[in-house]
Amino acid sequence: MVDTFFDSENLSYEESRYLILPIPYEKTTSFVKGTAKAPEEIIKNSFSLELYDSYSEKEYKDEDFFTLKSINFPKKLGIEDSLNLIQKKVKENFIEDKHLIFLGGEHTITLPIIKAYKELLKGNFSLLYFDAHYDLRDSYEGSKFSHACVMRRINEEGIKLTGVGIRAGSKEDYEFSQKKGIQIFKAGKFEEKLFRERIKELEKNIYISVDFDYFDPSILPAVGTPEISGETIEDFTKILKIIKEEDKRVVGTDFVEFSPVKEMPQYSYIAAAIIFEAIKILY
Repeated sequence: MVDTFFDSENLSYEESRYLILPIPYEKTTSFVKGTAKAPEEIIKNSFSLELYDSYSEKEYKDEDFFTLKSINFPKKLGIEDSLNLIQKKVKENFIEDKHLIFLGGEHTITLPIIKAYKELLKGNFSLLYFDAHYDLRDSYEGSKFSHACVMRRINEEGIKLTGVGIRAGSKEDYEFSQKKGIQIFKAGKFEEKLFRERIKELEKNIYISVDFDYFDPSILPAVGTPEISGETIEDFTKILKIIKEEDKRVVGTDFVEFSPVKEMPQYSYIAAAIIFEAIKILY
């Protein structure tokens, strides 16, 4: 079985450029279960990706990618202890001159990652998240650490947030975003000029979180909570290119909420392709 991104044979991360950390965490998924299986399935189906990029005419090497050991979550480990474990592992594997890519798991994993980065970078970064949902509830289904609350918890850490592709949420979500001045770019209403102005306001360092439900389900339906009228891959890559054009430094990226379909490995391949496309643009 393939257990490294791109089926890389690189056995030492000293020579690699990209570090892939699988985080198969799933405790609060509220609709379609299975996000814990996402890292394994994405990695397993990444081996067919073409390493040559015909647009940039650049060829990548599978040795550029080193897949770290997946975080193991014992069944009896509670939510807060699990999140603390993620934070610890992120700090252990952070290397300044390498690009860290995290594979979830449910969206809650972004919270401990951000808390680790807050310590490592002294809070000197902003967060841009691609998502169908606000994720700004104070509590959901009895948990403050639900995937539906992750951006609320990150806001409480003092990190400036910007959401892109939002098209579903509660009145509480909306009112909180207005109260806290969290800029939201709704699906189908992207304004490039306004977005560039927002990006200029953010810190030099940007962390990016990608919930796969950002994309329209006609492209990728295999997510925890799909929402209609989503965005395209072209929309996604256009925004990433703007971030680079505005001379921002991406310090980390996570990809979350993919829920594999056993009979459709094509979806896992598409998820892997989206990740690789982001890597090619951002780094």
